[in-house]
Amino acid sequence: MPPQGRRRRIDSERLFDDVRDWIERFVNVMNPDDLHIITLWILHTHLVTELKSTPRLMIGSIAPESGKTTLLDHMNRLCHNPVQAASMTPAVLPRILQHSMATVLLDEVDRALKPDKEGVNDLIAILNSGYRVGGARILMVKGEGGAFIPMKLPTFAPVAMAGNRPHLPDDTRSRSIHIVMMPGGEDVEESDWDDIEDEAKELHDRIAEWAETVRDQVPNTSRVELPPECKNRLKEKWKALKRVAVLGGERWGATADKLIKHAIAEYKAERESGINRPPIGVMLMMDLHAVWPEEKNFMSSERLANRLLAHNPEYWARDTERENTRDLNAQRLGKLIHEAAKVNSVRGVRNGPRGFRKKDLNPIWMRLGLPLR
Repeated sequence: MPPQGRRRRIDSERLFDDVRDWIERFVNVMNPDDLHIITLWILHTHLVTELKSTPRLMIGSIAPESGKTTLLDHMNRLCHNPVQAASMTPAVLPRILQHSMATVLLDEVDRALKPDKEGVNDLIAILNSGYRVGGARILMVKGEGGAFIPMKLPTFAPVAMAGNRPHLPDDTRSRSIHIVMMPGGEDVEESDWDDIEDEAKELHDRIAEWAETVRDQVPNTSRVELPPECKNRLKEKWKALKRVAVLGGERWGATADKLIKHAIAEYKAERESGINRPPIGVMLMMDLHAVWPEEKNFMSSERLANRLLAHNPEYWARDTERENTRDLNAQRLGKLIHEAAKVNSVRGVRNGPRGFRKKDLNPIWMRLGLPLR
């Protein structure tokens, strides 16, 4: 035992490796890098108050009985103050978090978060708001004399969700890191808790003790270096895990960079294939930039609409979100540009057709990282 008042030194890199090796013993993942993600996610739950943000972990599989629940069982032993459940109500989750931070582990979310299920929209709103510190929900509670009064309850907490292809809204998906489970092979051990419970408890206690030794160092990681293209929602998802990774030493910091770069490449590939399209306003500005002739300072709405249809017919020749299935036309284009950028159409010449000026769109393109026209 170390002298009273002094904490014993813990080998962070070895601890990280031990957590990864523990998970690998009992589950099978499609991509070995997912084991690193799981490790960092488990560790970050013990420091989430200092990190002030937390990515949702979405655990999917290519087939039933691939170990999703098994993984949650192990996370239930290793994460900070876990709450494991197959369902959760919008009223219960904030109540759980009212008194102390907890790690929420939701199983069978393909059923629990079905869009047509009562209360799901409210629960999704809580999950979306709780990815960073300050997230809250207002509930009406009974006060003195039986009158109902509003009470602000926190929603900030780490959340892992397991399920077979759940239909989650884009906002929830974009805040989630996805891993994919595989059916276990011969080298995957059975999770016999009668035999391994004490060993798991020992590993949990080592994680908790490590977290106490590094807690004061977490603020120093707030400016941790990220790959250049890790911005916006990607940064929101990955920064917390990178901050934890650097506490595990240089090798784990480099591992986190590898994970982030892979996520960036995957994000780009999904966008190019149309799997993960940007919001309609961003898509519109990107396509307008692509079709705008460099030599033109003004383009009529009709010509722009025709160019967009020729450039990206799969997107603009059908309904994208709110309107019916008619092709893009000048009137609809004007409405979409106004909604996306608060830019109104003008006449290039007196009594000429209405359209848009390049100088009005250049600031938006610049903020999106697109070169000036």
